[in-house]
Amino acid sequence: MMKVPILLIHPPVAKPSEPPAGVARLAGALRARQVACKVIDANIEGMTYLLNHSMPAEDTWSRRAYRHRDLHLAALRRPDTYTCSDAYRRAVADVNRLLAGTGASDGIRVGLADYRDSALSPVRSADLRYAARHPEKNPFHAYYRNVLLPRIFRNEPAWVGLSINFLSQALCAFALIGLLKQTCPNIKLIAGGGLITSWMQRPGFADAFSNLVDHMAAGPGEAALLKRLGCRPAGAPCLPDYRDLMPQRYLSPGFILPFSASAGCWWRRCAFCPEQAERQPFRPLPHTEAVRQLGRLCRQTAPVLIHLLDNAVSPALLKALTANPPGAPWYGFVRIGAPLDDAAFCKRLAAAGCAMLQIGLESGHQPVLDRLNKGVRLETAHRVLDNLR
Repeated sequence: MMKVPILLIHPPVAKPSEPPAGVARLAGALRARQVACKVIDANIEGMTYLLNHSMPAEDTWSRRAYRHRDLHLAALRRPDTYTCSDAYRRAVADVNRLLAGTGASDGIRVGLADYRDSALSPVRSADLRYAARHPEKNPFHAYYRNVLLPRIFRNEPAWVGLSINFLSQALCAFALIGLLKQTCPNIKLIAGGGLITSWMQRPGFADAFSNLVDHMAAGPGEAALLKRLGCRPAGAPCLPDYRDLMPQRYLSPGFILPFSASAGCWWRRCAFCPEQAERQPFRPLPHTEAVRQLGRLCRQTAPVLIHLLDNAVSPALLKALTANPPGAPWYGFVRIGAPLDDAAFCKRLAAAGCAMLQIGLESGHQPVLDRLNKGVRLETAHRVLDNLR
């Protein structure tokens, strides 16, 4: 097998319904500069390993869920399941039951979208270091040891990059970091992602893990990664590369394409806004480039759904999508306001493939919204919600 300079890993636990966008974006930036890399979704692989290699508890529910696990997984990959809420809830509940049993004896609860440890907290540095010192106590250790490590050994990377975006990934990611330090001490580790970006706003955070992680990257990771690998800085936006992830059997009725048209938030004024607190600027792709990339990715991946990951899809991008539909249904978060207060525009959105818009309205009391600096008027919210029904 050909050696690669870097392996990019998405650790458990995160939603297993779609591939991780962050590592796909990094792979696109590296391959655009002829840097070979491999992308591994250790989240979906690790969950599948647990479901296939763990024995159920002795209670009736767990034994029944174990007998039907293949049927439930197949159901979550069929479109018709999503038209029957009872079938969907039963499949999810039984799969969650099996995952929860894999760490129950140690006070750990694994779920399809969550990870909880009764003894360790993902927000305590000492607990993250403990997870790294004792990777064998993590429920995913057998997957790491039996599946992931042999692949790392075969590829002989100089670097391993971990994309850590959610609290539910933190303890499992640090368990993997500790195992890599024990078994592959010559491999350099770089960690980035949304959670790392937030944590690095705390003075001294990176120094607390300097014996475990060689470099931590805040914000979009392309520039940091290219610099570490001796490549020229990022220039024109690169197309995310999902080729390594498309063969995975995600728990969804087809390939869901996650796509970020921006980093940060275009409004960035809410009183509780983490982007403002962390001084993260709004970095959008030009909307013409975003539409172009979406079109190319749709042709490459034939998605059943596009998940727009932006904190809030900008009005400019909404208008561009109505003029240039990407070729698959899509959804994402938006702010209440123009152009969604125009009923005709909302109809054009639906015609352009908009399947759902996610909206937050923190209060029905105008003074509260004003104090939160939401920039939303209740009469506008009422009109927007009417238009989108």
